Amino acid sequence: CHKVGILRPNWLDGAKYLGQKNVSGFLCNVWEKVDFIWYYEDVETKRPVQWIFYTGREAHLMTFEVGAVLEDEKWQAPVYCFNKEKKGLSTKGALREFRGYREKAAM
Repeated sequence: CHKVGILRPNWLDGAKYLGQKNVSGFLCNVWEKVDFIWYYEDVETKRPVQWIFYTGREAHLMTFEVGAVLEDEKWQAPVYCFNKEKKGLSTKGALREFRGYREKAAM
């Protein structure tokens, strides 16, 4: 069983660079660390985009971008989420990425 806490800035030391791949609309640098985790970071911002663990479990990030519109309308926030009556809420925007865990089917 692996336990993960707060990552140190040098946690990728010794990781194998696998190149670049498009993930969730981001061009990512891909790293493999000790056959335990595959880490995807946005090339431009160096922010994490996705992790895939040795168990097949995946984690994706979610961000909100004011004014963004997604290609797939199923992920677009419904109009009623943007109630103009409430201060501080934008009337336009979209979730840029999905965040969550997903188990891969056993093969």
